[in-house]
Amino acid sequence: MYLRHLADLSGGPTSCWRAYAICDEDGQCDLDEEIAQLLADATAARAMRSLLALLESCLAEPEGPQLYIGTLVCHEAVAGAQIYEFIKGPLRLYWFYGADRRVIIIPGIYRTKQQTTPRKIERMLRKAKQDYLAAHGQGTLNY
Repeated sequence: MYLRHLADLSGGPTSCWRAYAICDEDGQCDLDEEIAQLLADATAARAMRSLLALLESCLAEPEGPQLYIGTLVCHEAVAGAQIYEFIKGPLRLYWFYGADRRVIIIPGIYRTKQQTTPRKIERMLRKAKQDYLAAHGQGTLNY
């Protein structure tokens, strides 16, 4: 599995946490394209900028995401799987804790009208986390 550090969000000198996107073997991350499309969309750009600011703020806190879990902007998206979502308007940025200290893995961001995570997205998120944990356990994570 390939991961890319999201330096724009978690590379600052005050950052306590690091965020990684899941990529393919060529280093291409769907997350980059998803963010760019949402920023270019007049109806979603404001929520996307707000969501990125929330994530950046979260990564700068010593408590990290734990500070936000259970609030209106962050809660468990997949019951019992410890897969969470940051929420801003219709946008959901899904994430889970990495196996290393102070790391979060971001498998994707979606626009949804539902309050619950759609089953298709839930299956994708479970698989992404399972693949990540397997790769970490086998020592096959590539950064």
